[in-house]
Amino acid sequence: MLNDIHIDYFYSDEVGIDHYCRGRGTPLDWITYVEKDSNKFGQMGCDSPPRLVKLMLDKLDKIEPDIDVIIISGDLISHGLSVELEDKDHDQYALLKEKIEDLLVDLIAKKFPNTFILPTIGNNDIKYHYVAPQVNFTAPDYYPFLYRTIFEKIPKNRELKVHGKNESFNTFGGYRVNYSDELDFIAFNSLYYNARTPSKDFYIRDAQFDWLESTLDNAEPGKKFVIFFHIYPGMYFIGKVRFFWETSSVLRFNDIIQRNSDKISLILGAHSHFPDMKIGFSHEFSLPFLLNNEDALLEYIPKWAMLITPSISPVFKNNPGFTLLNIEDQKANNISWHFMELYKFPRSEEEARFNTLDFKEDLGIDEFEPSAVLKFIKSIVEDRVTLYKYLAHKIGYTGKNIATGLAEYQELKMINLDEEYGYLCSLLNLLRTDYYF
Repeated sequence: MLNDIHIDYFYSDEVGIDHYCRGRGTPLDWITYVEKDSNKFGQMGCDSPPRLVKLMLDKLDKIEPDIDVIIISGDLISHGLSVELEDKDHDQYALLKEKIEDLLVDLIAKKFPNTFILPTIGNNDIKYHYVAPQVNFTAPDYYPFLYRTIFEKIPKNRELKVHGKNESFNTFGGYRVNYSDELDFIAFNSLYYNARTPSKDFYIRDAQFDWLESTLDNAEPGKKFVIFFHIYPGMYFIGKVRFFWETSSVLRFNDIIQRNSDKISLILGAHSHFPDMKIGFSHEFSLPFLLNNEDALLEYIPKWAMLITPSISPVFKNNPGFTLLNIEDQKANNISWHFMELYKFPRSEEEARFNTLDFKEDLGIDEFEPSAVLKFIKSIVEDRVTLYKYLAHKIGYTGKNIATGLAEYQELKMINLDEEYGYLCSLLNLLRTDYYF
């Protein structure tokens, strides 16, 4: 899994983080000002230069050269190419589409010619920032462009059986890929439901949920699904809680997944740049009940679990990361997060150092099952040492560098280490009212 790549084709190693490391004389020079020292492999506080993306892809290829599928959960392109809806001075739509194709076709697909590459749409991959493509406005151009790029210009993807090009992709940008008799992939366009700019195309919002519900309700016997999107339902905690989807959409998604939880192999989210795990469970159970009972009693209570994967972009002062996992017997296992230690400022590919967080070895999670995720969350609620180690791991610091990672968390005001309840409650709730309760 790759996400939040945010490749910046205008990165300059002569410009500092105050101005996103972009040089003058570029299409984005309207947001650049002062020159200062930077780093050719990227810098914490800036998006990803092509050199960093290539380094991460090389590492991925070295670890696992025979990858079957690469899921890319949105935000392909650097910040600034997708402009705000009210911005009438900068139309960069043609450039944005050109750079999306450059990344997917000329960089990733060429590096992995024998791998299926399945992207979904991020809030920075569209004409207007956070604004889902609209009927009779941006959608009629954007969705056909993206379909051609993904399924016609990526050679390996031409072999895929894609359900619903006209019904789903051209309507709301979602698609279903038949991977095998046992497993399908569902790309879900969550931009329509985000709390920051919820779509006014209510017909499209409902149509995508109807499609997801029908796909799961009427699935062939024995079929399971991997569902992936960019902005995930629920919330995350960085200094304060931030809610991602508007309430009615969270409720409908949770209802659909609860009823079909036996058909889900994995749910993947992105967007927050910091990786994590969350669970979904029926509202009839309280958090004290979940946290105070024995693990054996809780095996069947959480209905689904979600894996949020690390970003490649270090714009939020995190080390760049990606995720590897296997799906065997329709269950996700052998999960690992791999981070490049950008904070050490490597000057060459040979100097670049990586570390790994292995879910089984480091977190005690063998198969990514809801009960295993709940058990882990209980462990970090009950043990601060385990919590602090996990927090540092999440942004790429391990071993003797954990203290550095925790200092980074505090500097970013991501969490108050004396009052972690906000963070812990964000792992266990989907709704604003439940979180505050």
